[in-house]
Formats: sequence, C-alpha cells, structure tokens
Amino acid sequence: MNIKKAVSALAAAVVAVTMSAVSVFAETTIQLDSDYAGNWGAGAYIPKDELDAIGGDVKITLKVETVEPGNEKQFLVTPMDYSAPGWPRITNKCTGDNIIAKEDQFIVLVQGEDTVEFVVPEDVIAGLTDKDGECGIGFQVCNVIVKSAKLEAGESQKANRIIDDDNVIPYCFGEYEMPEEAAEPAAEETAAAEEAETTSPKTGNTSAAVLVCITALAGTAALAASKRK
Repeated sequence: MNIKKAVSALAAAVVAVTMSAVSVFAETTIQLDSDYAGNWGAGAYIPKDELDAIGGDVKITLKVETVEPGNEKQFLVTPMDYSAPGWPRITNKCTGDNIIAKEDQFIVLVQGEDTVEFVVPEDVIAGLTDKDGECGIGFQVCNVIVKSAKLEAGESQKANRIIDDDNVIPYCFGEYEMPEEAAEPAAEETAAAEEAETTSPKTGNTSAAVLVCITALAGTAALAASKRK
C-alpha cells in the first residue's frame, strides 16, 4: 500500500467515526404551545418521525411555564400517546432522574418550575398509535404550558418517584419536600456498570473517543506499512 492509499483509508475511517459521532450527539427542538391548552387539555404534539430520527431511546427536555391556577391548585403534565383513544399516559414507561409523579402518572411541578426531563424507551416510541397520519407524544396539562421539546439520544435514568396525593398541592407550592432517595450504589458497582456501557446496548456503537483512538492507530499502522514497502 502506498502513502496515497493509506491516507485515503485513514480519511474514510475518520468520516465513518464522524458520522457515528453525529448520530450520538444529534438533537432537535420542537416548538409546541404558546398558549395554555386549558385544564386537562392538550396542545401540539411531538411527531413520531422526529423521535425516530433521533433513534433508540430518546431524552426529551420540555421547556414549560406554570400559569396562575384557577380552581385546580396544582401544576401537572403527563406525556401520552397522542392519537390513541383516551390519551393513554406513558409516564410510567419512561424514566427520569428528577421526575416526581402521582399514581395516575401526572408529573407534579413546583410553581415556577420551567424544565421537565425524561427518557422514552425505543419500544414505547415504536408502539405509538397512528391515526390518519397523526402519531406522536402529546402532553395533557393542568396549569402548565408546554412550550417546546428538545429531543436527543438518551439512556435509561432513575425510576420515577411517586408522591402521595395528599402531598401534591403542598409540593406544588413549595410547602412539602420529598424524602431523600436511597443511597447511591457502591463504587465497584458503578465502575462495573461504566465498563459494561463502553458499547451502547441499544445501538451497538462504541463511544466516539474509543473509535477515534482505533482509527488513529489503524492509520499510523497503514502509513508505517506503506513506508516499509
């Protein structure tokens, strides 16, 4: 192999790594509602094809706004299968490090809270209902405007924490604090988990940093071989 061919091979490998990195870090933001949809109503939804474009599990970060409550003295939002009859909620199929939800799957917010983050598994996205070309994740609300949704590749987070109904309204107005979570796993367990995650279980993609190192080594070896010949 001459130097020209070696450089071409290295360039091709770098392009492959770049494409992999782009897929890992791809994200998009969907604009949703500017006005309140009304108590227990729903506005715009995230189309399924936008979720599919991210691929795998998708982390959704909502920008929200709490509104002055009327008779319903609470701030709630729940993701749901937008086109399915009855708007079935999917909160209990998602995970979120900071999600606090009622037993009925409504996520509970503190007045003034402006961000909600959770991860939707790939199989949940695949199972969304298509009705007359409308298919995706919508949001049923109470005293909350869902303004936009940032979509990006995600991995499973902690299980949602459940709040007792009696504590919902005090929590919404900062008068109740959820109990502390259980202790973090031991260091050796964490290290073992990190080692196991070197390759993504969902996509099979090795991390971008590892791929770059492999590519660089392969290119160096190719150049050395060409010089010897």
